[in-house]
Amino acid sequence: MIMKSFLLISLLAASITVLQSATVVYVSENASNDPSCLDGGESQPCSNLTLVLDYIRSQSNTEVYIRPGHYVLSSNVRLTFEEVENVLLKGDGEGAVDITCKGYTGMSGLSFVNSSNVSIVGISFVGCGTEHNSTSLIFPIHDSSYDFHTFYASLYFESCSNISLDTISVSDSLGIAVQFYYTPDVSIIDSTFTNNSMGMSNISGGVYIEFPYCLPGANCSNTNVPVEYVTNSKCSYSVGQRDDEVFSPYFSISCKYHCPTVCYCCIRV
Repeated sequence: MIMKSFLLISLLAASITVLQSATVVYVSENASNDPSCLDGGESQPCSNLTLVLDYIRSQSNTEVYIRPGHYVLSSNVRLTFEEVENVLLKGDGEGAVDITCKGYTGMSGLSFVNSSNVSIVGISFVGCGTEHNSTSLIFPIHDSSYDFHTFYASLYFESCSNISLDTISVSDSLGIAVQFYYTPDVSIIDSTFTNNSMGMSNISGGVYIEFPYCLPGANCSNTNVPVEYVTNSKCSYSVGQRDDEVFSPYFSISCKYHCPTVCYCCIRV
Protein backbone atom coordinates (compact mmCIF):
# COMPACT_ATOMS: atom_id res chain seq x y z
CA MET A 1 0.00 0.00 0.00
CA ILE A 2 2.83 2.38 0.87
CA MET A 3 4.58 1.52 -2.41
CA LYS A 4 1.40 2.19 -4.45
CA SER A 5 0.89 5.55 -2.72
CA PHE A 6 4.49 6.53 -3.39
CA LEU A 7 4.13 5.57 -7.06
CA LEU A 8 0.94 7.62 -7.42
CA ILE A 9 2.55 10.67 -5.81
CA SER A 10 5.58 10.31 -8.08
CA LEU A 11 3.40 10.17 -11.20
CA LEU A 12 1.40 13.22 -10.10
CA ALA A 13 4.60 15.14 -9.42
CA ALA A 14 5.94 14.23 -12.85
CA SER A 15 2.70 15.40 -14.50
CA ILE A 16 2.82 18.72 -12.66
CA THR A 17 6.44 19.21 -13.74
CA VAL A 18 5.50 18.68 -17.39
CA LEU A 19 2.64 21.17 -17.14
CA GLN A 20 4.83 23.79 -15.49
CA SER A 21 7.49 23.44 -18.18
CA ALA A 22 5.15 24.57 -20.99
CA THR A 23 5.89 27.89 -22.67
CA VAL A 24 2.67 29.93 -22.87
CA VAL A 25 2.39 33.10 -24.97
CA TYR A 26 -0.67 35.29 -25.47
CA VAL A 27 -1.35 37.35 -28.59
CA SER A 28 -3.65 40.36 -28.88
CA GLU A 29 -4.23 42.72 -31.80
CA ASN A 30 -3.84 45.81 -29.61
CA ALA A 31 -0.79 44.97 -27.55
CA SER A 32 2.96 45.44 -27.38
CA ASN A 33 5.56 44.69 -30.03
CA ASP A 34 8.31 44.65 -27.44
CA PRO A 35 10.08 41.23 -27.30
CA SER A 36 9.53 41.23 -23.52
CA CYS A 37 5.92 40.25 -24.27
CA LEU A 38 7.17 36.73 -25.02
CA ASP A 39 7.53 36.23 -21.28
CA GLY A 40 4.79 38.64 -20.26
CA GLY A 41 2.01 36.15 -19.72
CA GLU A 42 -1.68 36.91 -20.09
CA SER A 43 -1.32 40.43 -18.69
CA GLN A 44 1.25 41.43 -21.33
CA PRO A 45 0.33 39.83 -24.68
CA CYS A 46 2.19 40.31 -27.96
CA SER A 47 0.69 41.91 -31.05
CA ASN A 48 3.24 40.55 -33.56
CA LEU A 49 2.15 36.99 -34.35
CA THR A 50 5.15 36.37 -36.61
CA LEU A 51 7.46 37.25 -33.71
CA VAL A 52 5.66 34.78 -31.45
CA LEU A 53 5.64 31.88 -33.90
CA ASP A 54 9.27 32.44 -34.81
CA TYR A 55 10.08 32.35 -31.09
CA ILE A 56 8.35 29.02 -30.37
CA ARG A 57 9.01 27.14 -33.62
CA SER A 58 12.03 25.28 -32.22
CA GLN A 59 10.50 24.59 -28.80
CA SER A 60 8.39 21.71 -27.53
CA ASN A 61 5.57 22.07 -24.99
CA THR A 62 4.32 25.43 -26.23
CA GLU A 63 0.88 27.02 -26.15
CA VAL A 64 -0.13 30.17 -28.01
CA TYR A 65 -3.51 31.75 -27.27
CA ILE A 66 -4.61 34.28 -29.89
CA ARG A 67 -7.34 36.75 -29.00
CA PRO A 68 -9.96 37.75 -31.60
CA GLY A 69 -8.63 40.05 -34.29
CA HIS A 70 -6.85 40.25 -37.61
CA TYR A 71 -3.18 39.28 -37.84
CA VAL A 72 -0.67 39.29 -40.69
CA LEU A 73 2.15 36.78 -41.13
CA SER A 74 5.29 38.38 -42.47
CA SER A 75 6.73 36.99 -45.71
CA ASN A 76 10.38 37.31 -44.65
CA VAL A 77 10.29 34.56 -42.00
CA ARG A 78 9.79 30.91 -42.93
CA LEU A 79 7.82 29.46 -40.03
CA THR A 80 8.90 25.83 -39.96
CA PHE A 81 8.41 23.85 -36.75
CA GLU A 82 10.90 20.98 -36.80
CA GLU A 83 11.29 18.13 -34.30
CA VAL A 84 8.90 19.63 -31.76
CA GLU A 85 6.02 18.11 -29.81
CA ASN A 86 3.01 19.27 -27.82
CA VAL A 87 2.27 22.49 -29.72
CA LEU A 88 -1.08 24.27 -29.35
CA LEU A 89 -2.19 27.27 -31.43
CA LYS A 90 -5.65 28.33 -30.30
CA GLY A 91 -8.06 31.15 -30.94
CA ASP A 92 -8.74 32.54 -27.47
CA GLY A 93 -12.16 34.14 -27.11
CA GLU A 94 -15.61 34.40 -28.64
CA GLY A 95 -14.68 36.37 -31.79
CA ALA A 96 -12.92 35.39 -35.01
CA VAL A 97 -9.17 34.98 -35.27
CA ASP A 98 -8.11 35.74 -38.85
CA ILE A 99 -4.55 35.25 -40.06
CA THR A 100 -3.68 36.72 -43.45
CA CYS A 101 -0.43 36.01 -45.21
CA LYS A 102 1.43 38.98 -46.62
CA GLY A 103 2.04 39.07 -50.36
CA TYR A 104 2.26 36.27 -52.92
CA THR A 105 5.86 35.26 -52.30
CA GLY A 106 5.39 31.64 -51.32
CA MET A 107 6.96 32.31 -47.93
CA SER A 108 3.95 32.82 -45.67
CA GLY A 109 2.34 29.91 -43.89
CA LEU A 110 3.08 27.21 -41.33
CA SER A 111 5.14 24.05 -41.83
CA PHE A 112 5.67 21.16 -39.39
CA VAL A 113 8.38 18.54 -39.94
CA ASN A 114 9.15 15.48 -37.78
CA SER A 115 6.80 16.77 -35.10
CA SER A 116 4.00 15.29 -33.00
CA ASN A 117 0.96 16.29 -30.95
CA VAL A 118 0.19 19.50 -32.83
CA SER A 119 -3.23 21.15 -32.40
CA ILE A 120 -4.60 24.18 -34.24
CA VAL A 121 -7.98 25.36 -32.95
CA GLY A 122 -10.37 28.14 -33.92
CA ILE A 123 -8.19 29.99 -36.45
CA SER A 124 -8.77 31.14 -40.06
CA PHE A 125 -5.93 31.31 -42.59
CA VAL A 126 -6.38 33.46 -45.70
CA GLY A 127 -4.10 33.81 -48.73
CA CYS A 128 -1.25 31.68 -47.36
CA GLY A 129 1.16 29.28 -49.01
CA THR A 130 4.75 28.16 -48.48
CA GLU A 131 6.69 26.62 -51.35
CA HIS A 132 7.65 22.95 -51.06
CA ASN A 133 9.10 20.22 -53.23
CA SER A 134 7.04 17.09 -53.67
CA THR A 135 8.51 13.94 -52.23
CA SER A 136 8.08 12.22 -55.60
CA LEU A 137 10.23 12.68 -58.69
CA ILE A 138 8.93 13.52 -62.15
CA PHE A 139 10.11 12.13 -65.47
CA PRO A 140 12.95 13.98 -67.19
CA ILE A 141 11.95 15.83 -70.34
CA HIS A 142 15.14 17.11 -71.97
CA ASP A 143 17.90 15.23 -70.18
CA SER A 144 18.54 12.30 -67.88
CA SER A 145 18.11 14.24 -64.63
CA TYR A 146 15.00 14.10 -62.48
CA ASP A 147 13.23 16.92 -60.71
CA PHE A 148 10.57 17.40 -58.05
CA HIS A 149 7.12 18.88 -58.41
CA THR A 150 6.87 22.26 -56.69
CA PHE A 151 3.68 23.21 -54.88
CA TYR A 152 2.38 25.64 -52.27
CA ALA A 153 0.50 24.81 -49.07
CA SER A 154 -0.93 27.00 -46.31
CA LEU A 155 -0.42 24.28 -43.67
CA TYR A 156 2.20 21.63 -44.38
CA PHE A 157 2.89 18.49 -42.31
CA GLU A 158 5.75 16.13 -43.16
CA SER A 159 6.63 13.01 -41.16
CA CYS A 160 4.43 14.12 -38.26
CA SER A 161 1.91 12.31 -36.05
CA ASN A 162 -1.11 13.12 -33.88
CA ILE A 163 -2.27 16.25 -35.67
CA SER A 164 -5.57 17.92 -34.76
CA LEU A 165 -7.26 20.67 -36.79
CA ASP A 166 -10.38 21.80 -34.97
CA THR A 167 -12.75 24.51 -36.21
CA ILE A 168 -10.23 26.04 -38.59
CA SER A 169 -10.76 27.65 -41.97
CA VAL A 170 -8.27 27.81 -44.84
CA SER A 171 -9.21 29.86 -47.90
CA ASP A 172 -7.69 31.57 -50.94
CA SER A 173 -4.44 29.61 -50.62
CA LEU A 174 -1.79 29.81 -53.32
CA GLY A 175 -2.33 26.10 -53.94
CA ILE A 176 -3.27 23.49 -51.33
CA ALA A 177 -4.99 24.35 -48.06
CA VAL A 178 -3.49 21.48 -46.00
CA GLN A 179 -0.83 18.98 -47.11
CA PHE A 180 -0.05 15.79 -45.17
CA TYR A 181 2.99 13.74 -46.17
CA TYR A 182 3.62 10.52 -44.25
CA THR A 183 1.56 11.80 -41.31
CA PRO A 184 -0.65 9.29 -39.44
CA ASP A 185 -3.24 9.96 -36.72
CA VAL A 186 -4.83 13.09 -38.14
CA SER A 187 -8.10 14.54 -36.85
CA ILE A 188 -9.99 17.26 -38.77
CA ILE A 189 -13.10 18.51 -36.98
CA ASP A 190 -15.68 21.10 -38.11
CA SER A 191 -13.24 22.74 -40.52
CA THR A 192 -13.69 24.32 -43.96
CA PHE A 193 -11.38 24.62 -46.97
CA THR A 194 -12.65 26.92 -49.72
CA ASN A 195 -11.37 28.61 -52.88
CA ASN A 196 -7.93 27.05 -52.69
CA SER A 197 -7.26 27.22 -56.41
CA MET A 198 -4.16 26.94 -58.55
CA GLY A 199 -2.53 30.34 -58.05
CA MET A 200 1.24 29.82 -58.01
CA SER A 201 1.08 26.05 -57.60
CA ASN A 202 1.01 22.97 -59.83
CA ILE A 203 -1.43 21.40 -57.38
CA SER A 204 -4.51 22.84 -55.70
CA GLY A 205 -7.31 21.67 -53.45
CA GLY A 206 -8.52 21.49 -49.88
CA VAL A 207 -6.63 18.56 -48.34
CA TYR A 208 -3.83 16.59 -50.02
CA ILE A 209 -2.58 13.39 -48.40
CA GLU A 210 0.46 11.53 -49.68
CA PHE A 211 1.48 8.03 -48.60
CA PRO A 212 5.07 7.34 -49.66
CA TYR A 213 6.00 3.97 -51.06
CA CYS A 214 9.69 4.79 -50.87
CA LEU A 215 11.79 7.91 -50.61
CA PRO A 216 13.46 9.50 -53.66
CA GLY A 217 16.80 7.88 -54.34
CA ALA A 218 15.92 4.53 -52.79
CA ASN A 219 16.05 1.35 -54.86
CA CYS A 220 12.33 0.57 -54.98
CA SER A 221 10.44 -1.74 -57.28
CA ASN A 222 7.58 -0.42 -59.38
CA THR A 223 4.94 -2.47 -57.55
CA ASN A 224 1.39 -1.50 -56.74
CA VAL A 225 0.85 -0.84 -53.04
CA PRO A 226 -2.65 -1.25 -51.54
CA VAL A 227 -3.94 1.70 -49.58
CA GLU A 228 -6.97 1.67 -47.30
CA TYR A 229 -8.63 4.88 -46.18
CA VAL A 230 -11.45 4.70 -43.65
CA THR A 231 -13.71 7.59 -42.72
CA ASN A 232 -17.01 7.94 -40.90
CA SER A 233 -17.22 11.71 -41.06
CA LYS A 234 -19.52 13.94 -43.07
CA CYS A 235 -17.59 16.28 -45.35
CA SER A 236 -18.54 19.09 -47.69
CA TYR A 237 -16.31 20.20 -50.56
CA SER A 238 -16.68 23.01 -53.05
CA VAL A 239 -15.69 22.98 -56.71
CA GLY A 240 -11.98 23.31 -57.41
CA GLN A 241 -10.94 25.26 -60.49
CA ARG A 242 -7.84 25.98 -62.52
CA ASP A 243 -7.25 27.82 -65.78
CA ASP A 244 -7.84 24.97 -68.21
CA GLU A 245 -10.59 22.93 -66.59
CA VAL A 246 -13.09 22.68 -63.76
CA PHE A 247 -13.20 19.75 -61.36
CA SER A 248 -16.42 18.68 -59.69
CA PRO A 249 -16.18 17.90 -55.98
CA TYR A 250 -14.49 14.54 -55.69
CA PHE A 251 -12.65 12.12 -53.45
CA SER A 252 -10.04 9.95 -55.11
CA ILE A 253 -7.39 7.40 -54.27
CA SER A 254 -4.71 6.70 -56.82
CA CYS A 255 -1.19 5.33 -57.18
CA LYS A 256 1.12 7.17 -59.53
CA TYR A 257 4.58 6.22 -60.71
CA HIS A 258 6.79 9.11 -61.76
CA CYS A 259 9.96 7.09 -62.32
CA PRO A 260 11.09 3.48 -61.79
CA THR A 261 12.44 4.21 -58.32
CA VAL A 262 9.62 6.24 -56.81
CA CYS A 263 5.98 5.53 -56.10
CA TYR A 264 3.49 7.30 -53.93
CA CYS A 265 -0.18 6.92 -53.19
CA CYS A 266 -2.22 10.01 -52.62
CA ILE A 267 -5.66 11.12 -51.56
CA ARG A 268 -6.82 14.56 -52.58
CA VAL A 269 -10.09 16.21 -51.59
